[in-house]
Amino acid sequence: MNVGLELDESMPPADQGDDIVVFYGERTSIPFKLTARAAPCHGALLPANSVGDKLHYVMKKLFEMRTEERKKLESGLPLGLVTSINLTVLEGGVQVNVVPESLSAKFDVRLAPEVNLKDFQNKVLSWCEEAGDVTMEVLQQKVQVPNTRIDDSNPFWVAIRDTAEKEGYKLTPVICPGATDAQYLRRAGVPALGLSPLPHTPLLLHSHDERLHVDSLVKGVEVFEKLVRALGDV
Repeated sequence: MNVGLELDESMPPADQGDDIVVFYGERTSIPFKLTARAAPCHGALLPANSVGDKLHYVMKKLFEMRTEERKKLESGLPLGLVTSINLTVLEGGVQVNVVPESLSAKFDVRLAPEVNLKDFQNKVLSWCEEAGDVTMEVLQQKVQVPNTRIDDSNPFWVAIRDTAEKEGYKLTPVICPGATDAQYLRRAGVPALGLSPLPHTPLLLHSHDERLHVDSLVKGVEVFEKLVRALGDV
């Protein structure tokens, strides 16, 4: 089948207005596990280059990077254009008075579009080497996927943009801060745009009481019908 475009999901606008958020790309996910190793010993001792020292060295570098990304976010840069770095799991230890042989930490990292995946991975690996006997295990290997074009060279984008403007809606193109199935289509070379016309809907992604008012649903379906008809004429 000669697929020209994939339509995927997006999210409501942050201000609960009438804008239609359009996902044209995604950050690259690289979840990984750091494991530091050293000789175990009694907790009453004070060993140099303990397993905690080694793991702390790499974690400190990651948290320094995280601080810089937080500054970008706080300055107003959208989340989709910021690299998120989050410590999510800590593992290791036998009992409180034993310095263990190994300690591990898992991180959920989503790279901003301009950050090269291989460069980031090599940077973390260099920190592991500097710390000594720290390994990096990528838990889910991803590839960086080019964004879908949102300019006049993409006739599908032009059809969506012109139809939305005709109906009085403003499109807000953003990089998806999370992940959608569109990544697999883009990886295969198929343009993909995520859009969900959800006017006047609170942004409660996976939160308690996530909801959609029936009037917003009906209006969204009407808009989507017109968008699909316009795409069919491309």
